[in-house]
Amino acid sequence: MPRLIYGTAWKKEATIQLVIKTILNGFRGIDTAYQPKHYTYEDLVGQALVELQTKYNILRKDLFIQTKFTSINGQDQSKPLPYNARSSLAERLYDDARHKPCVIQNRFYAETNFDGEITRFCREKNIYYQSFWTLTANPQILEHPLLQQLAEARQGTLAQVFFRFLIYIGLTPLTGTTDEKHVKEDQQVLHWPSLDHDSIDKLKKLIEN
Repeated sequence: MPRLIYGTAWKKEATIQLVIKTILNGFRGIDTAYQPKHYTYEDLVGQALVELQTKYNILRKDLFIQTKFTSINGQDQSKPLPYNARSSLAERLYDDARHKPCVIQNRFYAETNFDGEITRFCREKNIYYQSFWTLTANPQILEHPLLQQLAEARQGTLAQVFFRFLIYIGLTPLTGTTDEKHVKEDQQVLHWPSLDHDSIDKLKKLIEN
């Protein structure tokens, strides 16, 4: 699984060109879902893959494409639901499934204490934790003087520093930018050297209780 993934939520008719642009700029992971509230055009990801292969010789087998189950809050509740929303689905999946869940994707922000308990569970069970709304939901972190200092020292951006930190502690951030400049900047993070231990420890305090 790539350490940084491009998210296609809310891209609508622009999905094809944005997926192509992102892959051509170095991304190899794409996130989508069959879910009407936020992912109206999942099939357009498939059309982008066809174009990438026919025009640019980038094969499907060389890309990581994920779709996913989405909880009840993300579904269109005006339509019939395919499961009992009151059942403990997460426990049933892990305890009863032959193939254990390997990814949990959640909004990563202060309101949920940055999913501290869930990320610990993921580490214990060797489950990948993917973060979405990583930038949008965390302006207080992006505005913190420590990030500004580290960004200046690396001649990078605040987003790059935050993404690099999250990758270091084992998370897989999603980015959904539509700006090609930001796509390139995000991809560059994968080639950055790690932050120093002192900076990592200080950054951890921003997301720990």
